Amino acid sequence: MRYTTHNASPLGCFRLRHSDSAMHAITAPSTSRSRLRMRTSITLLSAMLLAMLALAGFTFQLLKNQRHLLEQTLRESQSQTVALLASRIEQALIGAMRPPFLGLKNIPIDRVEANRLQQIAKTYPEVREIILLGNDMRIRHSFPLATTPEQIALTHWMADRAALEHTKTKDSNALWRVFAEQIDGQLAIFAIQRVNELDHDEGWILMHFDASVMFARYIDPMLQEFNHKQPGTITLAGPDSPWDDDALNWPVNRALPGWTLVFKANPALQAENLRRDQTLVLMITTAVIITLMITTFAVWRELMREHALVNLRNRFIANVSHELKTPLALIRMFAETLYLRRLADPDKQHEYHRTILRESERLSDMIDNVLNFSRQTRQTPLYQLNDIDLATTVGGVIADYRYRLDDMGLALHINCDNSLPAVAHDRGGIRQILLNLLDNAIKFGQQGGRIEIGLHTKDDTVELSVSDYGPGIPVSERDRLRQPFERGHSLPPDSGSGLGLAVVDQIAQAHNANFLLEHAAGNQGLRATVIFPVKQPTSP
Repeated sequence: MRYTTHNASPLGCFRLRHSDSAMHAITAPSTSRSRLRMRTSITLLSAMLLAMLALAGFTFQLLKNQRHLLEQTLRESQSQTVALLASRIEQALIGAMRPPFLGLKNIPIDRVEANRLQQIAKTYPEVREIILLGNDMRIRHSFPLATTPEQIALTHWMADRAALEHTKTKDSNALWRVFAEQIDGQLAIFAIQRVNELDHDEGWILMHFDASVMFARYIDPMLQEFNHKQPGTITLAGPDSPWDDDALNWPVNRALPGWTLVFKANPALQAENLRRDQTLVLMITTAVIITLMITTFAVWRELMREHALVNLRNRFIANVSHELKTPLALIRMFAETLYLRRLADPDKQHEYHRTILRESERLSDMIDNVLNFSRQTRQTPLYQLNDIDLATTVGGVIADYRYRLDDMGLALHINCDNSLPAVAHDRGGIRQILLNLLDNAIKFGQQGGRIEIGLHTKDDTVELSVSDYGPGIPVSERDRLRQPFERGHSLPPDSGSGLGLAVVDQIAQAHNANFLLEHAAGNQGLRATVIFPVKQPTSP
């Protein structure tokens, strides 16, 4: 056996043990970091799961106890809305009552003509009667003129009522007052204003407004709009109306003294609103929980990917270390034998030199694989696609590599078309592709005893293929094995670094080529094919 001299060298044994300890020193921290990351990921996932459970419990407790809060909030919101509506009603009524007074403002009451009063009544249909009072609150003029005893009595009653309203006001200089009364079962609205704001001796103007006309024009549309938007009914209630503690009551004293705006909520609609609010809270909380779950899953998946990547890198370091150690051990062993001059046979010395050369080339190829993969992942441009004669490049690589096949006892068959179109490529990249594919064929196709290299033209492409007659690769594993650090599940742990096919795929992409893995002819073995686009001739 050619390996017996390795164990005879104490120096060699020491160095091998040193390599093993170095390997342990490399992989141990990585394994420790991997375990730390795993513990960290489990802790993080547990914390996120606890957070989700706490959020779910808080949500259900919130839904259980929030009904009273929602009812109170809804009632406050409705109260504010009713107050706003009451203010709008007051403004609308007062705004409708003020314009008729402008036609009589600052005109002495003994100079007011009947035509003016008639014109005001015609312009404002809500005005039913206009009475001009002296400063002593006695009637000076009225329109329309009272003719029947009932009309005369009503006119004097209105004057007396205005005088009473004037005496009830604390501010004797007040310029404007409004009051309402029931006349023959109908609501009547009255407004009284001084004739002259500066001269309080000019007298007063009293107007009687038709409440039904004013309600129809100004108030009913507001109430209908409110009832359409709010879950309930709203009405105006007079001083004699019964008080409802469950309803919202808001006074409208500026326009209708003693009257209130009453809102009675619809229990069914209010309950529906509460359910809708609770559903909204539940949906938001559910969305938050789902978002947390998705985030947790994403974090977990990323952590698992990181953990898997760390494991892949650890395996890669172990595999590369083993791959590097084997040729180094052979080189060291044969170099020591030659250095110690233990061989006198020139043929044996030549064989040892050839082994050292072969293993050093193998070592260089493995290092090139690692360096090329590292540069490709950094997207560093490595290849200059200057060469166009692909057959010459492939022939040169085969010539340099044939002796390794001869040493392994493998037969190499080359099938190449006589005339190939130009293919833009990088000589070093093609060499790397062939070396990796041939190395795989040697490792996994030895029992077939035969390796085939093909170079053929097909349509507008050129196909470079390497076929062996080994066990092949299952279809389910082909995509995975094109990824870095991946190896077949049925392979032994020291079967390679897992970079060969990944490097071939990267170099093929750099050449704008496609890399395929398929069954060899007869469904036995593996056929690896790189399909290059044909270089188009440049126009003169």
